[in-house]
Amino acid sequence: MRTERPPDWAGTGVQERLPRGDDGHPRRTAVMVQLTDADLAALQAQARAEHRPAEDVAADAVREYTARSAQRVRVQAATERVVQRYAEALRELAGR
Repeated sequence: MRTERPPDWAGTGVQERLPRGDDGHPRRTAVMVQLTDADLAALQAQARAEHRPAEDVAADAVREYTARSAQRVRVQAATERVVQRYAEALRELAGR
């Protein structure tokens, strides 16, 4: 089931780049996820509050988490490149 997002939704935008099925909706694959009772209750409460299916809320959570994680990886890789490139200058500054 697909629901429309309100116009003021400020998500990651990732959904717009997902492969589309013949019906124009993002293709989905079923996955089994084991949640604690507390996590399931929180997911269901959030879904009710947003008037959306729990599956949509969970899918958005996965997209947001993976986008944040990917950003952390990119920042860490960039930091490592900067440290390697300017290692000598950083050592000199540390010795002052």
